Amino acid sequence: MPFKNVVGTKNSGYAYEDCLFYGFTPNPTNSRDLIEVINTYSAIDANEIQGMPGNRQQLNYQRG
Repeated sequence: MPFKNVVGTKNSGYAYEDCLFYGFTPNPTNSRDLIEVINTYSAIDANEIQGMPGNRQQLNYQRG
Protein backbone atom coordinates (compact mmCIF):
# COMPACT_ATOMS: atom_id res chain seq x y z
CA MET A 1 0.00 0.00 0.00
CA PRO A 2 1.70 3.27 -1.04
CA PHE A 3 1.87 6.26 1.27
CA LYS A 4 2.40 9.82 0.08
CA ASN A 5 4.05 12.09 2.63
CA VAL A 6 3.83 15.85 2.75
CA VAL A 7 6.95 17.75 3.85
CA GLY A 8 6.84 18.58 7.55
CA THR A 9 4.35 15.88 8.57
CA LYS A 10 4.94 12.92 10.85
CA ASN A 11 3.48 9.52 10.03
CA SER A 12 3.24 6.20 11.80
CA GLY A 13 1.97 2.75 11.00
CA TYR A 14 1.51 -0.70 12.48
CA ALA A 15 2.39 -4.00 10.79
CA TYR A 16 0.46 -7.12 11.71
CA GLU A 17 3.21 -9.31 10.26
CA ASP A 18 6.82 -8.97 9.08
CA CYS A 19 7.15 -6.53 6.21
CA LEU A 20 9.59 -4.27 4.40
CA PHE A 21 9.14 -0.51 4.16
CA TYR A 22 11.01 1.61 1.65
CA GLY A 23 11.22 5.38 1.48
CA PHE A 24 12.15 7.21 -1.69
CA THR A 25 13.45 10.76 -1.94
CA PRO A 26 14.31 12.59 -5.16
CA ASN A 27 18.01 13.10 -5.90
CA PRO A 28 18.05 15.99 -8.41
CA THR A 29 21.88 16.16 -8.58
CA ASN A 30 22.17 12.36 -8.97
CA SER A 31 24.93 12.42 -6.34
CA ARG A 32 26.23 9.20 -4.79
CA ASP A 33 28.30 11.02 -2.15
CA LEU A 34 26.65 10.06 1.17
CA ILE A 35 27.76 13.19 3.04
CA GLU A 36 26.45 15.48 0.27
CA VAL A 37 23.08 13.69 0.20
CA ILE A 38 22.75 13.83 4.00
CA ASN A 39 23.60 17.55 4.03
CA THR A 40 20.99 18.16 1.32
CA TYR A 41 18.09 16.46 3.14
CA SER A 42 19.02 16.69 6.84
CA ALA A 43 18.51 19.57 9.25
CA ILE A 44 21.91 18.87 10.86
CA ASP A 45 25.37 18.57 9.32
CA ALA A 46 26.41 15.02 8.33
CA ASN A 47 29.44 15.15 10.65
CA GLU A 48 27.15 15.63 13.65
CA ILE A 49 25.51 12.25 13.02
CA GLN A 50 26.97 9.45 15.14
CA GLY A 51 29.07 7.09 13.03
CA MET A 52 30.14 9.70 10.48
CA PRO A 53 33.89 10.42 10.17
CA GLY A 54 33.83 13.95 11.62
CA ASN A 55 31.51 13.28 14.59
CA ARG A 56 33.00 15.04 17.66
CA GLN A 57 31.70 12.42 20.08
CA GLN A 58 33.28 9.61 18.05
CA LEU A 59 36.59 11.49 17.60
CA ASN A 60 36.84 12.09 21.37
CA TYR A 61 36.20 8.38 22.03
CA GLN A 62 38.90 7.32 19.53
CA ARG A 63 41.46 9.66 21.14
CA GLY A 64 40.83 7.99 24.47
